[in-house]
Amino acid sequence: MFLAVADEVQDDEKVTGKTELGNELQFVLDLRASLVEQMAFDRLEIIAADIAFHFPRRGYLGKGMVVSLDKFTAAKIFDKVQILWKKEIKELHGQIAKSKSDGEKNLRQMQLEYMRSVEMAVIVSEEADEDKKFPKQKLDIHRHRELMNKLDKHGHDVECNFKDPEHPLQLVFVCAIWLTGFDAPTLSTLYLDKPMKGERYANHILCREIWCVILEPWDSTWKQIWRIGAVLYRGRWQAARA
Repeated sequence: MFLAVADEVQDDEKVTGKTELGNELQFVLDLRASLVEQMAFDRLEIIAADIAFHFPRRGYLGKGMVVSLDKFTAAKIFDKVQILWKKEIKELHGQIAKSKSDGEKNLRQMQLEYMRSVEMAVIVSEEADEDKKFPKQKLDIHRHRELMNKLDKHGHDVECNFKDPEHPLQLVFVCAIWLTGFDAPTLSTLYLDKPMKGERYANHILCREIWCVILEPWDSTWKQIWRIGAVLYRGRWQAARA
């Protein structure tokens, strides 16, 4: 209700040309902004939890890509996945200790070793004043930029390492870069949380001939997606079909 009221207030303001709002109306607008921010935060938390749980439990453990709406969101989800990844590792330790059979114990141990070996990276294009913009969002772009521009001891950059099936860089977080003209046969799993239309969408989904599943952002029924290649979150699918 507050969101609808705030929209009406903003529309009336445009029509009447008024720029001054009463305290009550300003309160509604402030509350609207707060609610929108909270909704976005909750969504990212849930998606990050989905990724941290699903990625190490896939059937084929190929490379993965998380496609977000913008650069800030890509960095935010990266940070959240890092935290939840560590929690998953801790829980696996507990599950191994409580395993009732050798088969279950070996399975958990394999998952644990894989999670320990996985490296992740944020891949976004460079822009002016990013050293000022990202800190305002409580994000550290410097460490990501350093990795993006770095060459390893073999002279390979981050793109080369991601395409290498043997390299531990397994999961990348992007928003625009690497979406077109990027061929990575090692990429087997996509997490799409960004409206994508036409050629971009076809390039990622149809041309790769992989399965898709549509999930509500709060739905963690992962038994549906053990064998598929792409996860599209509800709300982005409609945009992709348009």
